[in-house]
Amino acid sequence: MPAPRKTAAVQPVLEAEVDNSASAVLAFKSTDTEKVERVHIFSVDNEKYTVPAVFGTRIVLRFMNEMRKNGEMQAVLTLLEKTLGEEALERLLDWEGLTDEYMTQIIDLVVGLVIEEGNKNSGK
Repeated sequence: MPAPRKTAAVQPVLEAEVDNSASAVLAFKSTDTEKVERVHIFSVDNEKYTVPAVFGTRIVLRFMNEMRKNGEMQAVLTLLEKTLGEEALERLLDWEGLTDEYMTQIIDLVVGLVIEEGNKNSGK
């Protein structure tokens, strides 16, 4: 018999004043872009390949949207380009020693990081 499922407590919904007038507009401002911290995830011939330490909502949503619109392979390639960087991805794809096994390991690692980040964000 499976163990009972744990469910999160339901948070009460707070009522807020809503301005339905035509002048009600959400306004957002970009934050100052600081240098993004990157982490080393693999190497090829002593060349380090890095990804952002924190992917953030933008990358997670882009990945999910790309998957929905164009399928898994296109989404994965776009994700690799956005996270490794275009030049780094091109160097990786030009590497003569690249095998299906190596590419699968890299993809599994990066997609796993994105899914982990998405799970963190969905709990907010």
